[in-house]
Amino acid sequence: MLTKYDLRYHWWSIRFFSNLCFYPLQMDRKTNRIRIQQTIWKRLLHCLHLLVWLAYTLMVVYRIGEIISKKEEHMLMLLACPVGCIGLSFMAITAHICMFFVRPQFYIHGFNRILDYLSGIGIYKHTQARPRHEWFAIFIVQLNAFMPVAHLMVFLGFPDATNFVYYNVPEERKTPLVFMACASVELYVFGLWSVTAAFLLFIGVLNIHMSLEQMDDGIVNSKSICFKGIKGDEAFALIEKQYKNCRELQLAIQEVNRAYSFLVLVARIYFLYECILCSFSGLRMWNVASLVGLSFLLFGLNSTAMYVLTFERAFKIPLKMEEYKLSIKESAGVCLGGGSLISVVSRMVDSIPCVAIKVGPFNSMERASPIIFFHFVVSGIVNLLLAFQ
Repeated sequence: MLTKYDLRYHWWSIRFFSNLCFYPLQMDRKTNRIRIQQTIWKRLLHCLHLLVWLAYTLMVVYRIGEIISKKEEHMLMLLACPVGCIGLSFMAITAHICMFFVRPQFYIHGFNRILDYLSGIGIYKHTQARPRHEWFAIFIVQLNAFMPVAHLMVFLGFPDATNFVYYNVPEERKTPLVFMACASVELYVFGLWSVTAAFLLFIGVLNIHMSLEQMDDGIVNSKSICFKGIKGDEAFALIEKQYKNCRELQLAIQEVNRAYSFLVLVARIYFLYECILCSFSGLRMWNVASLVGLSFLLFGLNSTAMYVLTFERAFKIPLKMEEYKLSIKESAGVCLGGGSLISVVSRMVDSIPCVAIKVGPFNSMERASPIIFFHFVVSGIVNLLLAFQ
């Protein structure tokens, strides 16, 4: 079970990047609760970060156009890097606008709700054997920190490939100082994108984790009513409490869908084509430049891991909700005896829909989603390798 102590790196990173104005947030040092930044100069500095972000994205688009229009064949295999940058920038700016400008109240409330939940299970509790989804939740920050480093490795190997500024610097002025300045810009902008993605993934993964944990607790509490042999009005009061808890969970998941469904769709598309393009370029570049090829392969592997670990448990939510509802009805059947109360409880519980995590306005997360993802990625890589032999 995750605790506040396990996620201490998240609190530190959010506070640190909020102080740098990467996030338009301010965090209370004692409680770690967040709210929208109120200091005007920090809001202005945050807007300046966004302007640099958009300007860099436009320069990357222009550089892609240059490579294609001038038919720079030695650069075509590196197109996965700028195209992936555009995808990450689009996903991150979409998430940034949704989280901090369109519906900030939901994401801030969701973050603080996670804090309230964690505070109820102890701060320094440790578990020896952890499932992989908990390890992923703990190390989201570190996994996202890998992305700027890998991108910097590509820049160090091929500085003219994607950096618009360094490419257009005259050859006589390409000094080590200019090279270091351009590398710093790459690290800074990619860091902006990565910390936004980390915040989005953190809230999404923790909401899924928290919902499933609360359902497990509700199932245990519902069954305990039978085991304790509670009868009559006391049993009905406890069953009604579990019904209200189940209803609140269903409404919370619906609220998550309203705020997240479009972002989940965007993230899914990004992970898909990033994995295909980077894996293809990594395999093609391996014999030419092993360092750059390794960076691309790590990009592809990271995208695969992030997709699977982020969404692998989402399909369990409607199944767990159905199990929760069934446990409430079983407790009612055992503890309330005959009469109309059982039918009342059954109708109340059946009125709760088993809501799944939405992917866009139409689709939902399914058990086979990771398998379909792997199949599509492998097919895409093989087709590209056969097409560009």
